[in-house]
Amino acid sequence: MWTFAVYDNYPIPMLLGEDLANHVKLAKRVGIVTRSQAKQAFTPSPVPEPSTRAPSVLPETQTKVVELDPLPTTETDVVDPIPETQPKPVPEPELATQPAPEPLPALSPAPANPSTTSTPEGTDLAEAANNPTQEAQPEPAIPHSAQADSGSQSMETAPTPASLPEGPSPSPQSKEELMSPASREQFQAEQEADDSLQKAWAVAQSTPPPLSSSNRSRFVVEQGLLYKETLSGGHQEDWHPQRQLVVPTKYRVKLLSLAHDHPSGHSGVNRTKDRLGKSFHWEEMGKDVANYVRSCEVCQRVGKPQDQVKAPLQPLPIIEVPFQRVAVDILGPFPKKTPRGKQYILTFMDFATRWLEAVPLSNTRAKSVCQALTDIFARVGWPSDILTDSGTNFLAGTMKNLWEAHGMNHLVATPYHHETRGLVERFNGTLGAMIRKFVNEHSNDWNLVLQQLLFAYRAVPHPCLGFSPFELVYGCEVKGPLQLVKQQWEGFTPSPGTNILDFVSNLQSTLRHSLALAKENLKDAQEEQKAWYDKHSRER
Repeated sequence: MWTFAVYDNYPIPMLLGEDLANHVKLAKRVGIVTRSQAKQAFTPSPVPEPSTRAPSVLPETQTKVVELDPLPTTETDVVDPIPETQPKPVPEPELATQPAPEPLPALSPAPANPSTTSTPEGTDLAEAANNPTQEAQPEPAIPHSAQADSGSQSMETAPTPASLPEGPSPSPQSKEELMSPASREQFQAEQEADDSLQKAWAVAQSTPPPLSSSNRSRFVVEQGLLYKETLSGGHQEDWHPQRQLVVPTKYRVKLLSLAHDHPSGHSGVNRTKDRLGKSFHWEEMGKDVANYVRSCEVCQRVGKPQDQVKAPLQPLPIIEVPFQRVAVDILGPFPKKTPRGKQYILTFMDFATRWLEAVPLSNTRAKSVCQALTDIFARVGWPSDILTDSGTNFLAGTMKNLWEAHGMNHLVATPYHHETRGLVERFNGTLGAMIRKFVNEHSNDWNLVLQQLLFAYRAVPHPCLGFSPFELVYGCEVKGPLQLVKQQWEGFTPSPGTNILDFVSNLQSTLRHSLALAKENLKDAQEEQKAWYDKHSRER
């Protein structure tokens, strides 16, 4: 690297080693400088230690170097070395010259800067200032950017924590207080004392009219607790109205946490609201759910990809029989294996009930996929049609033998057209988001909580069907954390036994009505989705 300093308009390169010796010989022949002065002029300044001074900027005036005897290499910039005292600029005296062809001109005094200059160790102030044999040594100039940086650091100070604005810090409920259960008496007392429920209490105690097609909801009091009864859209005469326990303000945050956070999978606004609405009610519950979900820190950190609208939507045929047609896919690989070596998930979904299954896998070989599907079919039965993508693991000979042995029709989706398997692809996105949020909050053992995440998904009514997958498969509502809280607040008393024949008859009737109503809801949802989708698409 070449660095130039200007002496009497003569460019002299900064050299090292052999180049320095050769250049000094040449300089002596032409009579410019002596060997000692050449070494002093061309020896680069050592890197300053933290205790030594920082390099100062060269004065703008040019320095003439004349042939002189070797001189001591002391510094001329002198300041007060004591940091506690205010540094005062020390004027530099004119340098005395020895007999020479022309006198050595005085250096222009550089402004004293306590942040950039300091006295060398072992040098006395008076001795350094009055030394007549001192000579200014050329120093490399500091780049402009470095000067600007050093200046800004000396003029500005970083704000300290004490200077930051302090506001009132919120004091939320502790986790123990939030999750501690309340007895029936405590819950009833909170219901009666809550100001936001006084209007509902007044309506319920004024003998509300019975439910009908014109009056589909009312508040009632039963055993001292306030409820809201509502007739659903597809209500049958032999069906009971939906009864929701009215929740006072004190316990709403607890329910929001149970319905949205882990292990509920951090669902969206609609799914969280549907999960709560099955058992509970309060005014502006939808608004509170939306605010809670949109302010969830985990949901804000983990986003979801957005698909682009392309061709018009072609709805798939509606399947009425549970587990007649299913879709299977592979989710993964995940960035990191679990401690048990799991990195993939085989996902399974029924077209009629939206029932889903998921099995963690260590690899996606055909043998592993075949074993996972066999375990699932042992619980739900063998389907008539199975839809997969064109992956080699689904087209292998092992899988072909599995299809043929159990009379299944293997349907293969068109390559690069994921909309054919949009049902299971959409679930993959939901399950992937649940797992990312769990891993972000906890450890990487997502395979240990996979069944809990599936439970949270199955218990929520599907927006297209109007029923949860659990209801369409088992004919009753699932008993989960929210139902347990409701039972505790109500004071659970077991219902009297039911004859097994009556139970089976009622179950069959309920399933038949539920599946028929789910089919109608799905048809309406498909028409709405197609109308919305086709607004932003065009025929090809």
